[in-house]
Amino acid sequence: MQKKSIIAICIIGILIVATATAAVMMGNDDDQDKSYDSGSVKLRIFGNADGNDVIDTKDADLIRDLVDNKNDNWKEEYYFADADHDGELTSNDAAVVEKIVSGEPVKMWYETAFSTKDHTDGSNDHIDAFVNYPIGKKIGCEYSDVDILSVLGIYECFSATTLTAQSDYGDSLYPGISKLPALGQKDELTIEALASAVDKGTIDTLIQWTGGTSTNYLWNDAVRSGLTDKLSIVMVTIQGEDCINGALMLACMLGDQDLSKPYSEWYADAMNKLDKIDGSVKKTCLVMRTFKSDTLSNCSAYNQYQSPALWFSKIINFTDETKGKVGFTSLGSAEAIQSAIGDTTFVICQTKHIPSVKNQEQYNAWCAEKLESIFGNLPVYESKSIYTIDFSIMPFFGGPAGCMLLASQIYPELITADEASSMVDDYCSKFMPPGSSTANGMDWGFTYTGWSA
Repeated sequence: MQKKSIIAICIIGILIVATATAAVMMGNDDDQDKSYDSGSVKLRIFGNADGNDVIDTKDADLIRDLVDNKNDNWKEEYYFADADHDGELTSNDAAVVEKIVSGEPVKMWYETAFSTKDHTDGSNDHIDAFVNYPIGKKIGCEYSDVDILSVLGIYECFSATTLTAQSDYGDSLYPGISKLPALGQKDELTIEALASAVDKGTIDTLIQWTGGTSTNYLWNDAVRSGLTDKLSIVMVTIQGEDCINGALMLACMLGDQDLSKPYSEWYADAMNKLDKIDGSVKKTCLVMRTFKSDTLSNCSAYNQYQSPALWFSKIINFTDETKGKVGFTSLGSAEAIQSAIGDTTFVICQTKHIPSVKNQEQYNAWCAEKLESIFGNLPVYESKSIYTIDFSIMPFFGGPAGCMLLASQIYPELITADEASSMVDDYCSKFMPPGSSTANGMDWGFTYTGWSA
């Protein structure tokens, strides 16, 4: 049989002003005097009283009106109005907002990305924290949080990272990363090491890794030790559709909300295109991890809350076998997978970046060999319903472009390859770090895009 024609398109995966979507994201001034559904607010910073995702003087005016009118339902109707986070609504909350607007130092409270503690039953356990506003610009990034600096155009603030990030990535992707001070291993940073980095003047802000099902491990100890008086710890979303929240929030914490506008506009454009894939056309797929490097790994499945797969929910439905589960689900052999999914379910095989693959031709050969070695004798292979995409294209701020690429495979009648390629090119040229090989040559991250006749 003829093998698949493979188009390798490169990107690191690393989410509003001109369109209706933009108005929803950045807020609508006409609605500033109305209560809102707090779950829809993207700028989840206390002080965003009107919920329109911009902190400005209108928020201070609204707070004063609520105080003067003694609105007893403000917690339900204006969740983020309590700018000083003391549980009461007073004139001091308006004063805090005014300091934020004028750029004066103040304690800024926000809802962290660790708010949802149990995805399986939908319950929320909100974790709120604070930063020293405006946060400093000597920023340490735990693991791959550096992507958020790139999309805000402040890559030069990248001042320290983790040993894990240095070993997983390199200077061709993140220029200068190998020479930065290392704070420790991902998920294992210590108060002592961070305090030392602060005392040396290495960092004044830390963006903590909030990926997947990780749990917050620093905040309480940092508060008790007094470290949070000197170091702002930022725990915002950098993955999945809520990455837009992280971009808006970090820009606000830096004291320049305009920093997020270029990415917000790109994000809104991409999401508007992806809205073509609604519930009526979404296919049900098993999202798999089949290879980790050049050698085969055991077949296992992602669930829809796991960091590499967070974006997939935008364009597919997850199978019942993995929906709502936490962590990797063991799938056993390829034959067992085929038995479970039948002949009609689409399968997405998700790969990690392959160090030995340097160009499209090498990826084509590698991918064809691996797919046939695992699935070659199964109906799912014969029916041409296997799709692969480098996991690095999906989890982070480039996720909308990754979704476009994958959608152009699964729904070619809705998303064209040219549309997807354009979105990828646009992301790489606008939001990758200056000097990155991906920004210039697009040689990182690949996707497998369809079977030939």
